Order: sequence, then structure tokens, then C-alpha cells
Amino acid sequence: EVLLALEHLHAHRIIYRDLKPENLLVSQTGHIKMGDMGLAKKLRHLDDKTMTFCGTDSYLAPEIISMEGHGKSVDFWQYGCFLYELYIGKSPFWKPKYERQGLFNEIMQGKFFL
Repeated sequence: EVLLALEHLHAHRIIYRDLKPENLLVSQTGHIKMGDMGLAKKLRHLDDKTMTFCGTDSYLAPEIISMEGHGKSVDFWQYGCFLYELYIGKSPFWKPKYERQGLFNEIMQGKFFL
């Protein structure tokens, strides 16, 4: 259902940019709902890029960190991080807030927690 929700957003040229377990809600009927649309952005064209540095540190896609422009691919990166956390029980990338640059370096190098 998460992928269906992303597909729906992308069909309307919206990138979500904050996919993480805390933003996924389960309805009374057992369906997944995406909450906190505060970082979502509507693009003129789906292949457009945006430059805003935003999101939850441990879920940031390399495209956001590099500040070279990002699009819908960041939603799929975050979906992968979500699945990893779902199966392993911990985020693939995590460091204390005071080690933020170290976290970003690990994301850029693909060094994840196992």
C-alpha cells in the first residue's frame, strides 16, 4: 500500500520526501495512510528537480545531501530505508545528532548499519 500511495502522489507530480515509519499510520480497517505532508512538494513536471535540503537525517537520499537537485527517486530511497528498518528493526543509517556529518558521509558512501 505504501508503494500505491507513492504511485498516486507521483501521478499527481508530488514528491513526498519524508517517508519513515513514524509517518505511516494504520487505519481502523487496516490500511496504510501517509501522514505529515509538510515536506511534500508539487512539481511542474514529474522529471523536474528541486533543491530544498529537507527530510529526516537518517532517511535522507544521497541526492538531497549532495544538493544537486532531487525528484521522485528520493521517495524510493526512503522506501528502501523503511523496508530495511521493517525487517532488521533499525534504520540502515543512524548516528547521534552531534555526528550529523558522519551520518551524511556514510549515506553518500553507502555504509549502512547491519
